[in-house]
Amino acid sequence: MFNSYAENGFGFIGSIYVKYNIINKDSPVIFTFANGGSLVDLNQELGSDQPSPWGYEFLKGLGHNVVSFSCVKGCYNYYRDRDFYSQLLKLREYFSCFPERLGYGASMGGYGVSAYANVLGIDRVLLMNPISTRSIDINRWDYEAGRSLSTYEFDWDGPCNDGAVMSARGYVVYDPLYALDKQHADRYNTLRKLKITGLGHGIPQYLNEIGVLKKLVTDFLADCVNEYWFYQSSRKRRNILRYYDWLLSYENKHLTYRRELVVRHYRKIFIDNLPVPSPVLNKSQVNVMRDAALLLESIDKSMALQLFRIVKLYRPKSRGVKNKIKLLARSIDR
Repeated sequence: MFNSYAENGFGFIGSIYVKYNIINKDSPVIFTFANGGSLVDLNQELGSDQPSPWGYEFLKGLGHNVVSFSCVKGCYNYYRDRDFYSQLLKLREYFSCFPERLGYGASMGGYGVSAYANVLGIDRVLLMNPISTRSIDINRWDYEAGRSLSTYEFDWDGPCNDGAVMSARGYVVYDPLYALDKQHADRYNTLRKLKITGLGHGIPQYLNEIGVLKKLVTDFLADCVNEYWFYQSSRKRRNILRYYDWLLSYENKHLTYRRELVVRHYRKIFIDNLPVPSPVLNKSQVNVMRDAALLLESIDKSMALQLFRIVKLYRPKSRGVKNKIKLLARSIDR
């Protein structure tokens, strides 16, 4: 593993699964760490269809050198593996030959990127709602709030236990209204803060939903993030129901009675303006509608015309339906 500058494959570093695609030593290498919701499942046999960690396929598809790490289902340890740490130290020289080393991760993956940034010599990072550490000596707010208590049971002594001590520059994206994440983001003193309210902890998913994630990541890779563009584009979060629902949730500690009334008002407007999905009729249902239109011809020509026009949507080539529409339209116009 990692013996040349043109290789791809997968394997393990300690207990951590890794998949990599190295294509050009003269280009940057990007490290991704999977979050807790996207752990690799190795129940299937190892082979060419081996699953890819979070971010791997996207970055590979863009033509980048990429090395992606993931904890494995059944061996979940929040990247707190001392063998993983010691082996990364040995690989540092290999990665030092690349012109730049970048890191990308969210939540637990944000911890992984930042905690091992100094070991891997990472120059720039893009972190989304990262967990800086689970060391109870540092991070008591998550513990006291009861968030992911089982993760505090891992070994949080020793090296790389705190991502906030990294020296890399870059960006941290988070929701400042979500107090638990805000306290983590505030600890990253070397990073620019990109704030987006009303999305809580699921920022990558919802940035993707509003069409912002891909450009943000590609701009970060090119080191040309436009913060004005980010804040303007982030307004599109108003076009997803999640935005209103999170603002009304118990996680939003800034919600007052008056603010709740305002959010509920705009939520109702949003829901009322959602497009109504077109009904899908099967063949027999279209026949029933056609027959009903035929029966209505002598009773209510206007209603019959409306029904025939619906039938025409499903049978646009039917001469009989077209002729009925023309005749009824003429008779109504007289």
